[in-house]
Amino acid sequence: MSSLIAAEQLQSIRIRAAAEKERRTRLLSDYHSYINRVNPKFEWWKHAEALASVMWRIVRKELTRVMFFMPPRHGKSEMGSKILPSAWLSAHPTEWVGITSYGDTLAKKMSRAARSYYKRGGGELNPAISGVQEWENMFGGGCWEAGVGGSITGRGYNLGIIDDPLKNPEEAESIVVTDSQIDWYDTVFLKSAEPHASIVLIMHRWSQRDLAGYILSKAEERNEPWHIVVMDALKSDARLDIPKNCTQEPDWRSIGEALCPERYTADDLKARKKTISPKYWNSLYQQRPVEESGEIWKRDWFKGKTFKLGTQPELTNIGKDWDAAYTKKEKNSASGYIESGRDENGDLWITGMDFKWLEFPELIKWMRSVGGPHHVEAKASGKSIVQTLKSYRLYAQEVPVEGGNDKVARAKLATPAAELGHVHVAEHIISRLLDDDKQGILRFPNGEHDDVNDMLVQAINRLFKKGRFVWGVA
Repeated sequence: MSSLIAAEQLQSIRIRAAAEKERRTRLLSDYHSYINRVNPKFEWWKHAEALASVMWRIVRKELTRVMFFMPPRHGKSEMGSKILPSAWLSAHPTEWVGITSYGDTLAKKMSRAARSYYKRGGGELNPAISGVQEWENMFGGGCWEAGVGGSITGRGYNLGIIDDPLKNPEEAESIVVTDSQIDWYDTVFLKSAEPHASIVLIMHRWSQRDLAGYILSKAEERNEPWHIVVMDALKSDARLDIPKNCTQEPDWRSIGEALCPERYTADDLKARKKTISPKYWNSLYQQRPVEESGEIWKRDWFKGKTFKLGTQPELTNIGKDWDAAYTKKEKNSASGYIESGRDENGDLWITGMDFKWLEFPELIKWMRSVGGPHHVEAKASGKSIVQTLKSYRLYAQEVPVEGGNDKVARAKLATPAAELGHVHVAEHIISRLLDDDKQGILRFPNGEHDDVNDMLVQAINRLFKKGRFVWGVA
């Protein structure tokens, strides 16, 4: 009886293995059908067909280093971080996939979707290891997820996916963040790769010093032949510089043609372009970050944007944005304010500005004399100032610092408002704002002081809806 049971079990295993082999063979010859099977509602726009062709070559291990650069909302994560892992494990069931993104929450979402697609494609999970953070199939392969920068000790991969390593422009502008990601890639992510592992990078090209820029700068030195898929929102005639040992996927479109006109027409994209800083349009939508030159603020942005005091339109949210300093540690910093308000179109109008070097009692006296409302940067000195002003029954509030601790990064996130012509400055202060020999913003970040820059950045952050004039995602 036992021999009969053993024979039946062996036969069952053979049938199961044959069925799995047949399923894998079908997959490797028809990736399009696989996507339709696991996601019947998938919409096959032309750019999706092109992406599927590249993904199929990844699954077949014809391409082992691939970068995808695409604008938002065009399906890059659906195809690259959710469907691709399930297809890979269906084709190579004994191997492992690692999915990483800027945050663990997003990476978990991708892993959950990949697990679901794997099951829809006929794959079986090991019930003992079937969570979101890590799941395994019945052949010893599986998938794990982690946040970029996090620990992946003890986890290896045959396919490693990095999807959107940067969360937003704040991170993209921060040298601390980008350097940290590069260090993580070299010392953590690469060390987890199995021999002959494949790596896929999916992202927006926020800046030239982002992770993709770093990897490409090392491509020839490391003998890594990356295949690059660039799909700009509007087909550009600008040449993409890539290392000699790398290749680029052909683009079927004519110059000016939209990537997915069924969702976003060329006119839609051109309208969006008018509301976004050229810097972020080139990076986020066209995938061609421009090398920055010169100072952070530009004189041309303020030409034609000055006005005589008293001729400004009716303003709301009028107040003074303060950068205050009075401790010994900040004895070389000035205290000062920018007075501004917002018009009905959302533009900022700067009607006053001043700065002085004062100790705390004199600073409070000055603030009382110029009137409020007072908006004070939320830091140690700010809390004391707000409490003191309130004791005099004056309106005062702390304003949180936006954009992290990097002053240059914070300023870069505010400059699009001026670059797009939404900042107006009263004639009597324009020269001092731009060209003061100690505090002029055109000297930032290499000038002697940066207090006026900080005031202006705070005013822009307070009065503009976050994202409206920066990267177009209001």
